[in-house]
Amino acid sequence: MKRGVTLLLTLAVWVFGSTTAVAQPLEPREDEATHNAEAMKQAQAGNYDAAVEEQKKAVAIRGLNVFWLNLGRFEQRAGRCADSMTSYTNAITAPAVTEPAAKVVRETAQRYITELAEECPPP
Repeated sequence: MKRGVTLLLTLAVWVFGSTTAVAQPLEPREDEATHNAEAMKQAQAGNYDAAVEEQKKAVAIRGLNVFWLNLGRFEQRAGRCADSMTSYTNAITAPAVTEPAAKVVRETAQRYITELAEECPPP
């Protein structure tokens, strides 16, 4: 009897334990995309502080990876090194969008972190 219970528990752990949820990439919502587009316009015009503030609105909605990545880039351009590092780190771990692929966002964030270290060496 004890062997049967152990086998049943082992099987239950194997079946239920192996079905852990894997987060699926998400499509950006219209409001996120609108804030992101406005932030991009501001950045292209060289208004990095305004771009940061607008991008924070996109990030605040669901905190998707590409929006964190963009926020980090705008912060870097605005000279906000510590904030930029935080945003790049969040981009690596945040929920992913469908495009660009999570791997691309992670690799880009890691490249930007290397750049940031060269631009903003620690005190």
